[in-house]
Amino acid sequence: IILSEATVSDIPISPNRTKIWSLFIIIGILPIIIYIVVKYLLMNVIYSQKQIENKLIAPILGSIPTYQKKMPASTLVVDGNPKSSISESLRAIRTNSDFMLPKKSKQIFGVTSTISGEGKTFFAINFAAILALTGKRVVVLDLDMRKPKIHVGFNVENKEGISSILSGISEWRNTIHKSSLKNLDFITSGPIPPNPNELLLKREFDELLEHLHQDYDIIMADNPPIGLVTD
Repeated sequence: IILSEATVSDIPISPNRTKIWSLFIIIGILPIIIYIVVKYLLMNVIYSQKQIENKLIAPILGSIPTYQKKMPASTLVVDGNPKSSISESLRAIRTNSDFMLPKKSKQIFGVTSTISGEGKTFFAINFAAILALTGKRVVVLDLDMRKPKIHVGFNVENKEGISSILSGISEWRNTIHKSSLKNLDFITSGPIPPNPNELLLKREFDELLEHLHQDYDIIMADNPPIGLVTD
């Protein structure tokens, strides 16, 4: 005896779409959104030149790509691969600086950044090399007498240098080293002094720059990080 006819529900028992979409959002999308938000809040890296342009009123002369190979110290790389992206970016900075700087035969470049390890020495050495390739006589000064690196980059000893010149121990001509490039010379920092700030304030430093300008067209100063020390 059939008491009532069987009925078919309009809502299927399986699959449960509401449950599936809820799990998809909770397991699939929500963790990604949380990861993106946390990464954005903790972001302390500059990803594009546009970010800098939005914050600064100073003109940007160019940008240098990251050097892919690991190196124990900042070394000269543009001489071995003059057609690399780093060499071309440094040439672009050289060209842009020519439009901005006054047309003087003698120039001084000071290289610094906020903290240590941001590429000051690497830029100073290789940008000086790019300038030397144009026929100008260039000398690089290691003025970071707290953590000197120029001598490591050129693979020479640091017995005499800026500190010994300013202390009256050495004569400046005896401290000049020749690099592998024809027009590129450098002076190391010398022995680490207890008072680098006071040494740079001495009259002998101004005299050193005047002497160097007699023999060189460009002085490239590798300075300490401006955000950490007062040198």
